[in-house]
Amino acid sequence: QNVWITNDLSPNVYFDYDPAFIKDDAGILHLVWARKQDVGGTWQIYYSRSTNNGDSWTMPIPITFSPKGAWKPDIAFKGETLYVAWVDYRDGNSEIYLKRSTDRGLSWLDDERITTHISFSTNPKIEIYQDKLLIAYQDYQSGNWDIYFKKISTGLQVPQNRWVKLPVEIPLEPDGKRVKSGGFI
Repeated sequence: QNVWITNDLSPNVYFDYDPAFIKDDAGILHLVWARKQDVGGTWQIYYSRSTNNGDSWTMPIPITFSPKGAWKPDIAFKGETLYVAWVDYRDGNSEIYLKRSTDRGLSWLDDERITTHISFSTNPKIEIYQDKLLIAYQDYQSGNWDIYFKKISTGLQVPQNRWVKLPVEIPLEPDGKRVKSGGFI
């Protein structure tokens, strides 16, 4: 059975793009995606949750209020805390931002800027490992599309300028064959 989550009806039609979701340890489904009004408007990240395995969903709410647009979200959790990373254009270029909810999506803390370079940062992917939030993203700061990786404490402080550039070549096969990187992740 398909469940229509956004259910837009004229005249308030929206574009919905790039969903990401997780199921937390309490069995709650958490969904984030980029959303924009059909005419005018700015892309923002929206959130909805389901406590019955997707049979019904809460009313979508915006969790970003970027004046220039936000999109390409990803989501992770640890305990009751949700982490959402996305691409945001508020700084005049695309940067990676992070937002946290410490009560399973019922309320949200302020935005945290993760990247601070004047280049184009995009496509964040996040995961939790032990006490760290792991973020991989694509960046053009070297004049080429490269993949960067950052570890952030699951506490509330974001360390500045602590990143590691992944090697240009990455293993792809169990037999050790390597393929040149440089595309999208």
